[in-house]
Amino acid sequence: MNITLPGGCTVTHFRHSDREALIANLADGLVQPTTLLIPFPYTEAHADEWLAIAVPADTGLNECRTWAIRDESGQQIGGIGFHNTVKGQDHAAEMGYWLASQYWGRGIMTQTVQAIADFGFQQLGLARITAAIFIGNEASARVLEKCGFALEAPLLRKLYRKDGEFIDATLYAKIADV
Repeated sequence: MNITLPGGCTVTHFRHSDREALIANLADGLVQPTTLLIPFPYTEAHADEWLAIAVPADTGLNECRTWAIRDESGQQIGGIGFHNTVKGQDHAAEMGYWLASQYWGRGIMTQTVQAIADFGFQQLGLARITAAIFIGNEASARVLEKCGFALEAPLLRKLYRKDGEFIDATLYAKIADV
């Protein structure tokens, strides 16, 4: 997959060559407080483990559910994907995403979320996409609202546990125009 976004960024598959960019993008510790699964400090071992999962095998378009966000030069600057698809809910997926802090505030994530939601509906046949965000992550809430996601649950108490602490979240959803 290769989606070109307005402004020249692209969304592609992850590559093993993204290793150094992953480590550099997650070194400042600013992304991790708003994400569930990205550890801090982010080490070479974490990057290797992630790329072993995220780099697609040659199994076809619909098998890959995680993609790299790239800047105009092709450098990896973030990630986005669908998670938690379960039997009986193969029409639905949860979206997760992150962007390196030096790229925040440029509209890149809004463009990316919209493009991947459209891809999910049109190419993967999804009927429902959700995104749960930590309470207080107003930037992510704005991204989802700009992309047509509706707030379905304003407070999900103790939805997650990270680093031994419970985290409250809100749930947004977007439904396919079918």
